Parts: sequence; structure tokens; C-alpha cells
Amino acid sequence: DLYLALARDITERKRAEEDLRGSEARFRTFVDRATDAFFLLDDQMTVIDVNRQACEGLGFARDELIGMHPRDFDVALDAQSISRLAERAGAGETITFETRHRRRDGTMFPVEIRSGMFRQGDRMFYLALARDITERKLAEEKLRHQDHALQTARAQLAHVSRLTTLGELTSSIAHEVSQPQIGRAHV
Repeated sequence: DLYLALARDITERKRAEEDLRGSEARFRTFVDRATDAFFLLDDQMTVIDVNRQACEGLGFARDELIGMHPRDFDVALDAQSISRLAERAGAGETITFETRHRRRDGTMFPVEIRSGMFRQGDRMFYLALARDITERKLAEEKLRHQDHALQTARAQLAHVSRLTTLGELTSSIAHEVSQPQIGRAHV
């Protein structure tokens, strides 16, 4: 009886696979702990992956968001604007714009989107980061109101100042008319 045995050392391959799994786990943890919502979309603009913040912000489970199109939760995107954005991203531009997202419960909130396109092998993907800017919008609105109040106060102050000046001038003229100067030089 003759037996032939082949042995192959796969230690290095196993270590590389473990390193890859560890790297993927670290990356997933990093992305899930981000404060911005991450959306990975394919070239047809279908959501293929999201992070925890995207789920929490929109009120959907991860498996519910996967397969959606941004039009399903972005109230300001229409076919024409999506086409323009995709064209700009396809040209290599990183795009930043503001829009409004709709949560599962129907409430809407303002977001700032930063998006770009990248190639992996022969496939194209879009990566979009969405930041809830509700607090920023409220602060901007408060500043607009304060600025308006300041402008109104300045206009009122200028008006009072003109009235005061006019009143002083009127008083001075009335005094001059009722009390002519005695001892003026006679011509």
C-alpha cells in the first residue's frame, strides 16, 4: 500500500483572514459610532449600507433602509436634482448641500449632505454623509430675529434723535422770536 499525502501550511492565510475580519470590525465600529449618518449607495442610487446614526436619525432599522432610494426619505430631492447631483459627483466633485429628511414618523428635519462618488474595482458607489443641522438652523433663525430687532431699534433711535434735534431747533427758534436780542448793533 502506497499513500501520498500533501500538506500545505495555511497559517499565513488564516492570519491574513483574521486580520481582515478585525479590520472590518474596527471599521464598522468606527462608522457606527460616527455622529453623522453614513449612506453607501450603488450606481443606481439604491442604499446598500448605512450606519447606526442613519437608522436612529430616520427611525428605520438597517435592513429597512437598505434597498431604499434617497427619494424615500429626502423630501427635497426630485429626479432632476438627483440627476444634477449625480452628474457633479460623477465628474469627481465632492458636493455639499442642504436638504430635508423625513423620519419614519413623518417629522422632517434639516440636514447638510456631503456626497461624492468612488470606484471600487469596476463598480461605482456614492458615499453620502448627512448631518442633522436643526440646532444650527434654530441658532441662525434666532440671530436673524435679533438682527431684525437691532435694525428696528437703530431706526427708532435715529427717528428719536431727529425728533429731539428738531425739537431743540424749534425751541431755539421760538426763543429767538419771543426774546429778540437786546443790544444788537444798529446798522
